[in-house]
Amino acid sequence: IRDTSVTGVQTCALPICYTSLQRVNIPDSVTAIYWNAFYSCTSLKSIIIPNSVTYMDSSVFSTCSALDNVVLPTNNDFTIIPSSLFIFCHSLKTITIPENITHIKERAFEECISLESINLSSNITRIEKKTFEECRALKSVSIPNGVTSLDDELFRDCHALESVALPSNLSSVGLSVFRNCYALTYLIFIDSI
Repeated sequence: IRDTSVTGVQTCALPICYTSLQRVNIPDSVTAIYWNAFYSCTSLKSIIIPNSVTYMDSSVFSTCSALDNVVLPTNNDFTIIPSSLFIFCHSLKTITIPENITHIKERAFEECISLESINLSSNITRIEKKTFEECRALKSVSIPNGVTSLDDELFRDCHALESVALPSNLSSVGLSVFRNCYALTYLIFIDSI
């Protein structure tokens, strides 16, 4: 996107990109990215979302099966990872959730089958249901101290998940949180520092 007067990327904005677009450079003029903007861009491998972005809708990168490099905005106005943001991004192996993020909505990383590691912001207070469902390569995760409940099916079908560090103030665990987590060996409760 070369036009620096662009302020938003609309729904299904790039319908011709499905098999050819590999990298996107979003200009600093963009403040919002809307529902399904990059839906099913199956060759998209890398995207850097500038700090000017304060709003992203759900499913922006849904089914971007080659996406393996993402840099999220770090501005204090961008605080929520929307629902289904990276659902079916089968090549995503690692991601860092910046410190400005306080809430991850449902299914944000569902079926990111290659996701091996995720570094969560220490400021997160809510992670909604099915966020990591079917992240089959995920081996360990540390839940931030501000999270007090684990929503339904949070780690369902994470077959490689071996250990989860949990905050000591955890007050509720939903249904099927660890269902089919066959390798799960350790649940470690961590006191806040």
